[in-house]
Amino acid sequence: MTVNADEQNVEHMPAYQWVVLKKYTETAGAKDFSPVKIANREFDADFAYDVQLKQGAGAKYMYVGANKITGTQYTIATDSLEFVKVSDASVKDRELGYLRLEKDELAVNKYTFNYWHPYADDKFIAQSSKDSTLTVFDGKEAFKIDSVMATSLIKNTSNILYGFAKNYSDTELAAIQKRIPGLAQLVRTAYYISSTKTNNIWRINKEEKFNVGNEENQQLVEFPVFFKENNQIAGKCYHALVQAIRGEQVFDPENVEPYYKELTIGLRDENLKAGVSDYDGSATLKKQLLNETRTSAFYISPDETPLYRRFNSTLEGQAGDAVDTLRFYEKYRGEYLMIEANPSFTVEHIDFLGIEDADKVDSKNHGGLAFIVDTAWVNRGFGNLKPQYLISIDRHDFAGTPGVPCTYEHNHYDNQGNAVDAAHCSHAIPATPGFTRGKFLINFERFANNDKMVGADDYKWAGYVRAGFKEAIVVADTLYILRDEFKNLPNEEIDLAKVASAEVEAKRAWTNAGKADQTADNFLSYRYELAGDQHKLVTWSMRFVDRENAAKEDESARSFLFESMKNASDLDIAPTKAAWLKMQNGCLVLSDPNESKFNEVVTGGDDALIFNVEHVCGDKVAVDNENIAVEGVSVVAGNGQVTIMGAAGKNVTITNILGKVIASQVIASDNATIAVPAGIVAVAVEGEAAVKAIVK
Repeated sequence: MTVNADEQNVEHMPAYQWVVLKKYTETAGAKDFSPVKIANREFDADFAYDVQLKQGAGAKYMYVGANKITGTQYTIATDSLEFVKVSDASVKDRELGYLRLEKDELAVNKYTFNYWHPYADDKFIAQSSKDSTLTVFDGKEAFKIDSVMATSLIKNTSNILYGFAKNYSDTELAAIQKRIPGLAQLVRTAYYISSTKTNNIWRINKEEKFNVGNEENQQLVEFPVFFKENNQIAGKCYHALVQAIRGEQVFDPENVEPYYKELTIGLRDENLKAGVSDYDGSATLKKQLLNETRTSAFYISPDETPLYRRFNSTLEGQAGDAVDTLRFYEKYRGEYLMIEANPSFTVEHIDFLGIEDADKVDSKNHGGLAFIVDTAWVNRGFGNLKPQYLISIDRHDFAGTPGVPCTYEHNHYDNQGNAVDAAHCSHAIPATPGFTRGKFLINFERFANNDKMVGADDYKWAGYVRAGFKEAIVVADTLYILRDEFKNLPNEEIDLAKVASAEVEAKRAWTNAGKADQTADNFLSYRYELAGDQHKLVTWSMRFVDRENAAKEDESARSFLFESMKNASDLDIAPTKAAWLKMQNGCLVLSDPNESKFNEVVTGGDDALIFNVEHVCGDKVAVDNENIAVEGVSVVAGNGQVTIMGAAGKNVTITNILGKVIASQVIASDNATIAVPAGIVAVAVEGEAAVKAIVK
C-alpha cells in the first residue's frame, strides 16, 4: 500500500523496521514543506532522521528531499520511495529480527545450522573429521544452545532492551506509542553454542577459526551470540551469528569491580560475526568483522534425528500406539528378557527381570517371552520426543461399569436435597471407573535404597539396583502398587478411593510411629505419577544407540538402551548419564546413573545392554514366578481393538453396550487381536464369564 507522510507507517525489513515518529507542524510562510522524523527501530537516536518527502506531479512514488529546518539532520536523495504499512503483529513483536528460544525448548532440543548459499542448500555446520575446527564442507551435526546467564560482571543477558525507543524518555515514548499504537520496545537474548560431543562452547583459535576443542591457546575462549535475522527465503528465516559483547560499563561503589549493564552489538569496526570462508577449500567457520565481508546466514532448527524409539511401526507388529506384545532381545548375544528364574539370582516373593537364552523359557516353564507394552506418556509434552512406556505381565484390566440414571419421572435430588439431573439423582446407580491391572516392570530404586526398610538389600545385586515386577493398577496418570489388603480382591471389588486413601494412611502411620528415623522423606510410597517429561521409576524409554540410522524401517538399525532414571543433575531428555539395563556377573541390573555415560555405551566403554524387539504372532506373554503353569484368559483393551490372550481354539463373542454383536469368531492363537469400535464392550470367551472393556 502506498501512503503519504500524514499516515502512521513502518517499513518492514527482515531484521528491522523504519518508524515514522512524528510529522512536524507547518509554519507560516513555509507551506511547501511538511518534514517527518524517521527512525530505524533497531538502532539508537543517531539513526533517526528529519526528512522531507516529495512527490512529483502525477508520480506514484515519493522521494526524499532536503527539508528547510535548520539544525537538524537531513538526507537528500532522488531515489523513488514507497512506504508500506506493516501488520500490527510486526509492530507489537518484541523479538522482531532476532531469534528467541524458550527455556523449555533449549532443555530438550539440539539444533542444526543449515548454511544458506545460492548454489547449495545441503551444507551444515559440523566439526571437521580432522580436528576440532568447525566447517560447512561436509557432515551435519546438532549443537546444544544455552542462553547466556547473567554474571557478576554482566547484569543482563536475556530480554535485553535495544533500539531507538530505549533512548527516549517515558514521555517521549508515550507520545510515539500514541501515534503508533502497540509499538513494542524491542528485546533480544544472547546465547552460547556448544558441542554435544565435547561439551565445549564455540571458541576462536589463533588462526581465527571457530572450534570446539580443549586447546589452551584460544584467541577467544567464548563467543556469545545474537541470532540476527539476515534473509528470508522460501518461508525460512536465516540468521547471522553476531557476537554479543559487553555493553556500557557501570561503576558501583558497592562492588569491587565495575560491571556491564548488558550484552550488546558493538560498533561497526569492532564487532564480530561467524562467517564461512568460501575462499578456502574446507569452508571453515571463521571470525569476521561485521561490516567487511558478506554475511553468512543459517537456518537454525531443532534436530529432527530421533532420540528415542516409539513403538508405532509395523516393525513391532502393528502401526499406531495401541497396546502391543513384544519380545526384547540383546543385540549381540541374542538373549531374551524374561522373568528371572536362575536360583542364584532369585529372591522369594520378588519377580525380578532376567535375561537368558530363548530355549530356557520352556525348560523353566515361564509361559512365554513377550511383554505387554503400553504408552504412558506419548503425544503430550515432549512425549513424542521421548515416549515413555509401561511394561507389564499378567494383565487383567477392569473396564468399569457405566452409570444408570434414575428412571423415575419426577424431579431429581441428591442426598443433600439439591436439585440435580437424573444421572446424579440419589436413585441413580453411579458409574464404576475402570483401571488397568497387572504386574508392572519398575526400577526398584525406592526399595533398594531405603535403609529403613527391612530386606532392602534383596533388591540389589553386587551393589546395583535391580528391576522387576509389582502388582499394580493404573488410574488415569497414576500408578499404585497394590498394598496387601487389595492384592487378593477381584477387580470389581477394588475401590479406587480406598486405594488412594490407603497410601495416605500408610504415610501417616509411618511418620506418626514415634520413631525419630521414620520421616516423610524415607517413607516408601507406593504411588507413582505418570504425567510429565521427567524420568520415572515405573516407565521406560528406549534410547536409540545409532540416531543417524534410527529412522529407517530396519530393525537392525533401531537398537536401543532401556533407559530409566537419569543422573540428578542431568537433562530429562537424552541425559549424558542415566540408569540403563546392564549385566553384572550374569545378573540383570540397572547401571549407576552417577557413573554410566551414554557416550561410553555407544563406543563400548560402558557395559549397558543394547536391545532390539520382535513381534511373534500368537506369542505367549511371560508369567511371573508365582503363577507358573497357571492357565487363564486375559482381555486387554487398546486403541480400536481388543487383545485376547490364553483363549486359543475358543469362540469369542464381543457385544457393544446395547447388546449388539460386533464380533464373533474362533481364536486361533493364545494372543489374538480383534478390531472393534471405540466404546464399552463385553467380551465373552467360551467357558469363561464375560468381561467388560473400554476401547479407546
